[in-house]
Amino acid sequence: CDLTLMARTKEALEEAAHAIAEATGVQARAIAGDFTAEADRAKLLAACPAPDILVNNPGVRQTPTPFADITKDEWRHWFEAHCFSSLDLIQHCAPGMAERGFGRIVNMSVSFIKFPQVNFAHSHAARLALSGAVASMTRDLIGKNVTINTVCPGLFDTDALHTNLHGHAKRGNTTYEAIVQD
Repeated sequence: CDLTLMARTKEALEEAAHAIAEATGVQARAIAGDFTAEADRAKLLAACPAPDILVNNPGVRQTPTPFADITKDEWRHWFEAHCFSSLDLIQHCAPGMAERGFGRIVNMSVSFIKFPQVNFAHSHAARLALSGAVASMTRDLIGKNVTINTVCPGLFDTDALHTNLHGHAKRGNTTYEAIVQD
């Protein structure tokens, strides 16, 4: 298989795989599953055990929580979602990439790790932990032609973004429209 995709929503995932195959001629496989679930990552690795390129994107929406209210279980949840799940796949895939002399690993993060936001300590901490681990791994793998990069995109026009912006408006005594306009 040329391309293996994983996402939680089976229908949208299959549509994306079909559209990519139609547009490019590559064979695209769709694996429905939750990136943050170890069993689903195992399904992904079974379907594509030796990728040349790995893109990690947990896709877990940030939820605002005052730092004093974050429980140990919530900290663990966020580290599992945004750090350990990606590290798991990197640890499974990077050695084979190094043996083959080629590999590209991309971790999707958020631009907010450079400019931390109030009430997102749990999300930022987990993402920064992954970035720190990757900085060390990169130095070990670069001589084997394996690179690891973290992409920190800005905002995407998604339902999750609109939900978050409405929440920010309510908490900030402003309107959704005023936030969007800025």
